[in-house]
Amino acid sequence: SALVRAVDALGNNGAVSTAVNWTSIDDLCQQPSPNPGTLCADGTYYLGTLGGYKYKTTPGNCTDSATPMCNNQADSLTKTWGTFGVATGKTSSTDGTGNTTALAGYGDTYAAKYCENMIYAGLSDWFLPAKDELNLFWTPMTLAQRTTIGINTSFYWSSTEGSGNTAWYQRFSDGYQDTSLKYSDSSVRCVRRY
Repeated sequence: SALVRAVDALGNNGAVSTAVNWTSIDDLCQQPSPNPGTLCADGTYYLGTLGGYKYKTTPGNCTDSATPMCNNQADSLTKTWGTFGVATGKTSSTDGTGNTTALAGYGDTYAAKYCENMIYAGLSDWFLPAKDELNLFWTPMTLAQRTTIGINTSFYWSSTEGSGNTAWYQRFSDGYQDTSLKYSDSSVRCVRRY
């Protein structure tokens, strides 16, 4: 059991409310094999593992802000990938952190910059997931788990580039992954790994 400060789990980024309570709770996300979709003590959700890392995500429907509020409804925020006509070379399907950091250096990479600049649950190491990391929202998660954490059935950007004109996305009505034109609007969900 961990000692944690009771904060607003909907995204006040560690801001203390008028009543400060210290509570001893078990953080199921620190267990060896939590279930995908498990609500963590910090208000984030556990996704799964990939390459020896555990992954978490924010609740659904976060506002367009560096310190977003998230109401755990279906995502509605969309952004363009950016850099249309420019090959960035960020083609890793498993290193969203590296992709996002590099992409944030470009002027119009709105999806990556949103995650790179995010501070949620007191954490600033959020990133736009690479293609294989984004797939953690599909496998091993069920439809009920995706719905619980606010994943809608539309297209979500990954941080994996396809070409100078395209980037990889995933459609959550059927799990299909493909490339789309970088100037298209798609949903964005940030993740972190630990």
